[in-house]
Amino acid sequence: MPRAIVAVAVVVILACSEAEAPSHPITGPFVQLSQRGPRTVADEYRDLVGRAPGFASVFIDSAGSLVINVASDNFGTTARQTVLDWVGSHTGVTHPSSTVRLRRIQWDYAALDAWYQPFIMALGSLPSVTSTRIDDFRAKMVITVAAVADAPAVRRLAAGLGMPANALDVEELGFARPEVTLRDQVTPVHGGLKIQSTTGPCSLGFNGYENDQSGYPDPSKPVFMTARHCNTGGLGTAWGQPTASSTAIGMTIHEAPILPYGVGGCTVGACVLADVTVASYGAGVSQGYGVVKKTSLNSIVITGTTGVSGIVYGAVAGEMVWKVGQATGTTKGQVTATCVNWQLEFPGPKVLCGHSAT
Repeated sequence: MPRAIVAVAVVVILACSEAEAPSHPITGPFVQLSQRGPRTVADEYRDLVGRAPGFASVFIDSAGSLVINVASDNFGTTARQTVLDWVGSHTGVTHPSSTVRLRRIQWDYAALDAWYQPFIMALGSLPSVTSTRIDDFRAKMVITVAAVADAPAVRRLAAGLGMPANALDVEELGFARPEVTLRDQVTPVHGGLKIQSTTGPCSLGFNGYENDQSGYPDPSKPVFMTARHCNTGGLGTAWGQPTASSTAIGMTIHEAPILPYGVGGCTVGACVLADVTVASYGAGVSQGYGVVKKTSLNSIVITGTTGVSGIVYGAVAGEMVWKVGQATGTTKGQVTATCVNWQLEFPGPKVLCGHSAT
């Protein structure tokens, strides 16, 4: 039976729930990763448009107001409240109905999704496609390609499927790449530091604990998380900090499962629903639970640590988010999409329905 993992927080998570209070003292909050089936933002939107006909998407505008894209002139109070209730449960933030703006657009999410699903399957034949999404702001499909010269091939494919030309934007965007930069050797080991395996460098995510047999976090079994696309070596991959040949810190024990072609919307040979790898710390490695390294904005110089909450929330388009990583230090930006299918450079798998921010 797969071992359960307890973590401080997770950037992309298949399913989560707050764990019960442990029977032995644990410092800091924790979140337990469950074995329940995954549910994406796309699944939530499909449910919302069923309960609120005309719904297309939701985002936060530049003034900080919540905007609901609707394809109906009869989007009433009940439908509006249905969306507001979902936003509140999804983000933990309540938006008064009086402050919400409705924006009239052409197609609801059901129509866009009906075009999008067969379209992305067909796009699997075009190796230049770097990402696909139903855009939260524009309420239309957005396809990115490695070079602008590849855009006509995408539009021809869309036309062949009978899609309206104005339901689609095609833009230029390069392939996603793992971050690569230098970091110092640091003790104790916290989130944000440079780590490396024999397949390349990455940033350490969050520290956590494996569960014991009673289902509670076991401090004697510390683990850390990192991006799955950095771990092409699979289970058993050894990690060092900051380089593979320096201090050994742990070994990969879990990975997000691979979905084969045709399963769960996978349009290539290998897909994942979460870009996450979990590794166990080696004996004697000094590491800290519940914190990540702190830096100034856009700096890699460590100034301390930042505490991490044990509550995991999602985010809506337009919301501000922060990250700490070994390439660029602390950065922040707005969520630009909530369900992007990212094609990583070979041999990385396609990551399905992930958030993006700039």
